Amino acid sequence: MADKFIDFSKEREKNLTPFNEVIDVSSLSFFYDKIYTVFTACVSLPHSEIQIPLILAYICTPSAMSNRLPICFFQGKSGSGKSKAGMFANNLYGVDILQESATTASIRNELNNRKFILHPEDGATQLEQNTILVWDDLRPVRISPTSPDSIFGMLKSGCSRQTSQSKIALPGGKTQEFCTFGLKVISSISPIWAYPGCEELIRRSMPFRFEKVVSSDVEFIDIETIEIFELSLQLKNFWFDTSILNEYQAIRKTITHMKSEHKEFKTFCVDILTTLSIISEIPLKEVIQLFNEYCSTVREPMLNNTIVDEILDTWLLDKKESLKEENAEFVEQGLEEFVQEKLEIPSVQVYKFLKSRINDGSIDLQRIDNPYIHELMIKQGFTSKITKHGLIWQET
Repeated sequence: MADKFIDFSKEREKNLTPFNEVIDVSSLSFFYDKIYTVFTACVSLPHSEIQIPLILAYICTPSAMSNRLPICFFQGKSGSGKSKAGMFANNLYGVDILQESATTASIRNELNNRKFILHPEDGATQLEQNTILVWDDLRPVRISPTSPDSIFGMLKSGCSRQTSQSKIALPGGKTQEFCTFGLKVISSISPIWAYPGCEELIRRSMPFRFEKVVSSDVEFIDIETIEIFELSLQLKNFWFDTSILNEYQAIRKTITHMKSEHKEFKTFCVDILTTLSIISEIPLKEVIQLFNEYCSTVREPMLNNTIVDEILDTWLLDKKESLKEENAEFVEQGLEEFVQEKLEIPSVQVYKFLKSRINDGSIDLQRIDNPYIHELMIKQGFTSKITKHGLIWQET
């Protein structure tokens, strides 16, 4: 019997391929160019010229230097790449992704362990480190203030350093203090910020839209198969440069006083915009312009949709894709007479779908009636018609 211990995790890590062996970055010396190239080789987004720079800026923002940070949401249907983007952020910091089942107490402990280390020359002094929390595939019910062990309070108070200190009671009359401030990335198929009771998260939300790539010509690299330790080390060393830290302070002061069309939300994003300016060397005026475009093109439309709208929209998109596939099969088999040009859905199916989402905790509705379904489907671009089989909703 072997008398030595084998760390199988080290053996498993040998299966990973260094990113620069599968992604050509040989001509790139600039850190931002490298992470941009690797990220876009693994993930695709709509409005990429607006979304990707801000996603990378958010991920790379030094949390230990920051004062206010919004909550970053990656939202899109299954298979849209949002989890891959979260994994990229996670791997860049070399930390584990949080699962939905993680308790609030365990999350606080995890964040404290990641954020603070003891001073090498003074064991009584703690030093704050840059880090990030990444949740994958989180359901809205996990954030609802009425849910057991909700993380709503942690998210709400953790956007500002001034409000992020919380205390919990320990046995023996003692208390333990936690700092919940920091970078937080949440991926979900649902617009979590729109869940009833979570309205306070809306002004603190920085959502990004992910969509499935339908083109078969596009082939992305699986982030789970590559190792980006070199980039992780470069990010860490980047913020160890005192000249860059001095530049950070100067640029942050300038951005703080720059005008934006979205003044209130900009106060949450000063550190992110400062990071974007430094790592990408985009001129400050262009940084503010990109931020304004993101707010009007991506953020505001996403925040204006309710969670029911988003969930129903995703379901209807799946129905439309299935119809296209069925029509293609009919054409291939020479059965053109069975091709259905427009999607038709019985109203009872809509009711059953919404009811199932209430039961699994995705949405919170007291009741579903015909007038409410009528309102939802009209908003989705459907018209109703009466048939011998009952009420049918038809795509316009």
